[in-house]
Amino acid sequence: MGLSLPPPIASGALVLALTAALAGCGGGTTGPPVVATTAAQAAPAAQPATTASAPTVARATTTTPAPRTTVPAPPAARTTTQRAVGSGAATVPATTTPATSASKPAGAPAAAAPAPRPAPKPAGTPIDELADLTLTSRAGPAHYFQQGTVTGTYAGTMAVEARITSQGVLVRFTATLPGGTIVGHALAVAILDSATWPGLRGSGVITGGTGRFAGIHARGLTVTGRAKPDASRARVRLAGTASY
Repeated sequence: MGLSLPPPIASGALVLALTAALAGCGGGTTGPPVVATTAAQAAPAAQPATTASAPTVARATTTTPAPRTTVPAPPAARTTTQRAVGSGAATVPATTTPATSASKPAGAPAAAAPAPRPAPKPAGTPIDELADLTLTSRAGPAHYFQQGTVTGTYAGTMAVEARITSQGVLVRFTATLPGGTIVGHALAVAILDSATWPGLRGSGVITGGTGRFAGIHARGLTVTGRAKPDASRARVRLAGTASY
């Protein structure tokens, strides 16, 4: 009968058995054990690909300042003025804003001082006359005539025609003075402060004159004095300002 070769797996097992027997008997040094590997064992096992996540590192946030842009200054001849517009500031050339005050050029002559005003002329001539009158005749119980002297600013005589009315004593007078006459009228009321010599108070006007008193007139003259209840006597003062 013929010899049959052992299968490859049986031959490998025999070699391993012999090697183990030699090692146990203290035989010579042998190399590393020969491990029969198959093609399936030689190929390394395919490992699933894993994605290693990079460790999270806390980074400090650093704020980088924005680059500063340097704007060149405008020429001296074009001075600019900033004017607030809304919430920002708009730059407007100074030449577009009118000047609020005109500068006085150097060496300009000073303004001439206004000429002094002349002193105002008197509004009129003061007049103050005191007439001392006596009853000369009666035309009725409420209508009578008086005559007497006048002294004060002008000296002369005075003739009076008086009427008693509901408003008071209405008097028309004519003063005869050196160089002319003065005529006018007055209205006075009695002040019953005395039974024998009551007072008089009122106002008068000068309506005109003749001679040197031509054109004389006056308004708002003050009339004061006293008179007898029977009109036998009266002392009347006429004062104010007269104009010509």
